[in-house]
Amino acid sequence: MIQYYYQNPDARQDIDGFKLSGLRAVEKAIGADPPETLSISPMEPLYDACRMMLSSRARRIPLIDSDDETNEQMVLSVLTQYRILKFVAVNVSGRCTNLSYQSVKTHTSCECLSVICE
Repeated sequence: MIQYYYQNPDARQDIDGFKLSGLRAVEKAIGADPPETLSISPMEPLYDACRMMLSSRARRIPLIDSDDETNEQMVLSVLTQYRILKFVAVNVSGRCTNLSYQSVKTHTSCECLSVICE
């Protein structure tokens, strides 16, 4: 945002009326790469979703599954950092005396869907 208004001083007069929907136009004007579109199957390991979030800096990932009848993809839910942390806090900390990377990795081998269902 700062870069955009620095490069476009005439746009500063409209800063009070800026809306989030205009953010894509600002990103395009300064040549920023669009955000990466991510999704994961609800049957994939939660660990894979966590690694995907870390590598892409995404804060949320949609859980996409195919409908058996129509064969179309649909969004079942959205996996967020908050849901993952809540799942880990409830399921890992009570079972482990020493909360470590390995214990989190072991308990996040469950399916992504289990985080949404709890």
